Amino acid sequence: MKTFYNKYPIILLAILLASCSSINTSDTNNMLQGTTWKLVEIVKDDIKENIEDDVVLNISFSKEEINGTSGCNTYFGQYSLKKDSEIELILGGTTLMICEENIQKYEDIFVVQIEKVKRMQLDENILYLRIDDSNYLLFHKI
Repeated sequence: MKTFYNKYPIILLAILLASCSSINTSDTNNMLQGTTWKLVEIVKDDIKENIEDDVVLNISFSKEEINGTSGCNTYFGQYSLKKDSEIELILGGTTLMICEENIQKYEDIFVVQIEKVKRMQLDENILYLRIDDSNYLLFHKI
């Protein structure tokens, strides 16, 4: 007599894989909630741009929401985590002050790049928001 486990291995494997991915997403979400990260580097088309120390660009995560400072303006929006480190960031709005030129250049890149992010990599104090291999935003936890 065949047991359930012998008859339905594909169903059991699917259930196991689904439960693992939801645990990872939940764990990542718990690690993000209530944290704030300072942007320290923008990599665009494999060209690194270190953010000057006096420029404040950051992102804070709360339950499915983001907010922060994009240079001299503030922004807010939403985020959702998907399977396998996929993330979607949507800006809902931003203030529209004119920034000093050295700050504006970072803000312009940040505001465009943040909505292109597809994946994230989270280490204890480092967050990568990746568009692809040659385009990403690197943050340090503050």
